[in-house]
Amino acid sequence: IPDSASLRSSCAVFCFTVCSSLEQIADSELLAEFTAQAGQAAQAADFPDVCSGMRAALLWLKSRLSAEESGNRMILRMKALIAENPAEAGAASLAEEVHLSKNYLASLFKRHTGQTLNDYITSVRMETAARLLRSGSCYIYEAASRVGYKDVPYFSKLFKQQYGCTPADYKEKAEPGAGI
Repeated sequence: IPDSASLRSSCAVFCFTVCSSLEQIADSELLAEFTAQAGQAAQAADFPDVCSGMRAALLWLKSRLSAEESGNRMILRMKALIAENPAEAGAASLAEEVHLSKNYLASLFKRHTGQTLNDYITSVRMETAARLLRSGSCYIYEAASRVGYKDVPYFSKLFKQQYGCTPADYKEKAEPGAGI
């Protein structure tokens, strides 16, 4: 059985190695909490307690990473649902689809992406509308309707916020030879 100084040193090296390996996929708060738990374990009086504490810290980390992975899969699923049908995408319909509350879903999305769910939906709708307008296959009111807006002036306002020009100007620039 190693002496307590070398045991603590080994725990510190182990903790550093784990954190270095995970810093690309885990947030700093998660790693700080793991480091604190592992540090407490390293201060235990004897070897079995150190092992038990380190095991508990690792199991805690595993459960948190698993939850994080689950959240990432949920975000990818929501993004796919929004892309499939931006006109019907909304917090309530998405929450129903993934069996979560609307508020929890919105906070999960914000935590994982840094963007609100509504801002993301609006962005996807505007990108889809821009694609429709570039294709020249529909009028502005049709593009607005296809992406979920019945109020064309409101759609135009949102479009201008994202693209810096009105849908009419965008469509005009997108005509053959215009270079959009």
